[in-house]
Amino acid sequence: MKRPLNHYPPATRCRGASLLELLVTLAVAGVLMGTALPAFVELGADHRAAARINAILGAVRATRHLAITHNAPATLCPGQ
Repeated sequence: MKRPLNHYPPATRCRGASLLELLVTLAVAGVLMGTALPAFVELGADHRAAARINAILGAVRATRHLAITHNAPATLCPGQ
């Protein structure tokens, strides 16, 4: 037996969000993004520094490998 549409209790009807609720949500999201952004910028700087250190270590290891392979002194020059 089907009930008429207007017989359901008001709490089960679908309602949209009010303008105030949307503005509060946007404000909270803005505050959260504002506090998280500096951490992401710092994370990017840390990543770039780690990448440079790893590049230097790779060059040192490659130079050491060449010196051992050829049984001769090897020089690591900057900028190459």
